[in-house]
Amino acid sequence: MGTIAKFEKHHAEAVTIGEPANAKREELMRNERILVSRLSIPVGGFLTPECHLYTRKKIMVVQGCAAVNLPTGAIRLLEEEEVQIPAGTFHRVENHGKIPLTAIEIRVGITDVDD
Repeated sequence: MGTIAKFEKHHAEAVTIGEPANAKREELMRNERILVSRLSIPVGGFLTPECHLYTRKKIMVVQGCAAVNLPTGAIRLLEEEEVQIPAGTFHRVENHGKIPLTAIEIRVGITDVDD
């Protein structure tokens, strides 16, 4: 079983449930190569697992703390920390902290294609 299949099996419940209604992604800026969004995730909330085939991503925490789940393991981010996610990598952003999470997400690549 490949890495992607293991990740999907491990997070099957999250894929089935979907994104909580109160987790938000607000687009701040877009052009043909860059997409900048603000993520707002309540305590205990998460964004659905995603994989962007044509774009790489940077997630920077502004307030709170985040857990970014990757096939290789989870990365915990505190305020003012960031993580780079290569193109084609499955990932999920969660808020395990005690306050709402606010983060900036920057996608660079071919942003006008839905993955």
